[in-house]
Amino acid sequence: MIDITNDYSQLHVHNAWHLVYYLSKFRNTEGTFSNYIIKFKESDLATIKAWTRWSVTELRNLNIKFDYVIRALGSSELHPQPRSKSLDVIGHHLEKNCASIYCPEILMKTKATPPMHTLRTRPERFEAMHMSYCVADKKFDLNNKNILILDDVTTARITTGEMLRALRVEWPRARFYIFCLGKTAYDDYLNDVVPIAQFNALLNA
Repeated sequence: MIDITNDYSQLHVHNAWHLVYYLSKFRNTEGTFSNYIIKFKESDLATIKAWTRWSVTELRNLNIKFDYVIRALGSSELHPQPRSKSLDVIGHHLEKNCASIYCPEILMKTKATPPMHTLRTRPERFEAMHMSYCVADKKFDLNNKNILILDDVTTARITTGEMLRALRVEWPRARFYIFCLGKTAYDDYLNDVVPIAQFNALLNA
């Protein structure tokens, strides 16, 4: 697992991690991490299982008690639908195996937003996401608890920043952690340090 807490310093999270680098040029290249992330997004069952096994193992190895787990919502998703997203599988496995409470219903979106990869500049992305999240369910008290936010790919941290803004309005004393499968990058060699054989073994298990 790769620590990117420094990337999130302006968002004041306790820790942030990702597993691999997402290289868009390889999104259609079979057998690459980037393609496996695309298959995860497209709800390929075998790929979801592999990412879930890897994610849960790595998060358990941190020995951090995550009290609540929340996921990012899709671009056109205003209210989370039960088990409608690949990230839900990871969330439910964390609930089952790590004594966390998976509660994506805490957040909703006030408007549909375009997929971030369709917007070229950071200002465009910020404008699209601005005030797009709000708290929908206040039945849990997140203050003084460890909250894990799940996303599939992090690029400019704008989605995460908007989620944190909405959550902190209601629970300013919560402790936030970020976990993503991939981090967008542009150097072809970056995934060389991450053994693809490890993922393929999970895929074929």
